[in-house]
Amino acid sequence: MPAFLFAAGTNDLCYCCKEPGDLRRCGRCQIARYCSSHCQKKDWKAGHKEACMDHRAILAANDMEDDLKVFKKWNDLWRDALLVWGTFAADLANKQPDSLSKHSYFIALARQPGTTKRSAYQAVWAGIRSDAEVLADMQSIPDAGYRQQITDNFQGILPRADLLRITVAFPAQYFYSIIADLVSNIFPDGQARSFTDRLSVDSRLLSTTLVDAWSRKFAEYVRTGNASGHTQILADMEQAAVAAVDVD
Repeated sequence: MPAFLFAAGTNDLCYCCKEPGDLRRCGRCQIARYCSSHCQKKDWKAGHKEACMDHRAILAANDMEDDLKVFKKWNDLWRDALLVWGTFAADLANKQPDSLSKHSYFIALARQPGTTKRSAYQAVWAGIRSDAEVLADMQSIPDAGYRQQITDNFQGILPRADLLRITVAFPAQYFYSIIADLVSNIFPDGQARSFTDRLSVDSRLLSTTLVDAWSRKFAEYVRTGNASGHTQILADMEQAAVAAVDVD
């Protein structure tokens, strides 16, 4: 059985320098995108070497090829949105500083037949789980070799206090993907400080508001295929902040 270890990034920016350009895919995994050979080599040394997998070979050798293609495509389309939603769910301003080094965002999916690529699944469970809980969940995988591969992939990403890790699971066929990125990359230019500063009352209140938005909207947006729904949440928060300043 196959596992996907997705490097974090976006379809529009270089996975290394985060700049736009004439992007080319990694020849092996066909997922990571780079603007130059220099960036590709730099990212390879920085960690893509461990994450890179020949997904085409995996697909060709697997009896569940069509289902696996759907899972891979869904992850590719939702990757950036999941990183944002996962940061919301983490409630960082109200947690201990080392929370992300011991916990990660976990999503369990169920298939929705006859839907679009973005709405191929519904989230039957989502939330922040301890590393021990995630690893315990992976122990239910019946194939020992595949189980070891999945746990190695998860543990191969070294936990950090500023790194968000995400596990996406499709339990019906034991498909897993693992995503990780720095919070500072998910929200560049210091944007995350507005809802991750534990010393700021306003930041803690905003973090609570974002957790509430996640709990109300995430499952709905996954079910309806709204992979950009998080942008409206952020826009609403920004508008509310501006309105509050105007009132003052």
